[in-house]
Amino acid sequence: MQNKSRSVTRRSVLAMAATAPAVAAVVHPVLTPPARAHDPHVTTHLVEIESLKFVPGEITVAPGDSIVFVNRDFVPHTATGADDSWTTQTLNQDDDEAVLIEAGMTLDYYCVFHPNMKGRIRIIDPGRH
Repeated sequence: MQNKSRSVTRRSVLAMAATAPAVAAVVHPVLTPPARAHDPHVTTHLVEIESLKFVPGEITVAPGDSIVFVNRDFVPHTATGADDSWTTQTLNQDDDEAVLIEAGMTLDYYCVFHPNMKGRIRIIDPGRH
């Protein structure tokens, strides 16, 4: 009976390991929304957080684009609108989150944990994108 119990445990562990990539795909969704993935006017931009700075510190985007914030530091960060109207979740090292850019949103942002960390979004006319 004891061997059977160990065998079931091994199978359970192997089954969980086999499904881990599928679970990770569900927990960490694709960064570009599927309905917009094939729109040639939509761009996903990257802002990396490293050495307590947003890199680049200023980014130019069009409404409908998204910005993916990636934390490369070992301490947690956020990207949060200066008026707190939008924010990412707390980003631990190597975490990322996409923010959809909409007309009228606050363009200056900072990290709630490190208020001296600041960045700026410039929105351009999509016709010139």
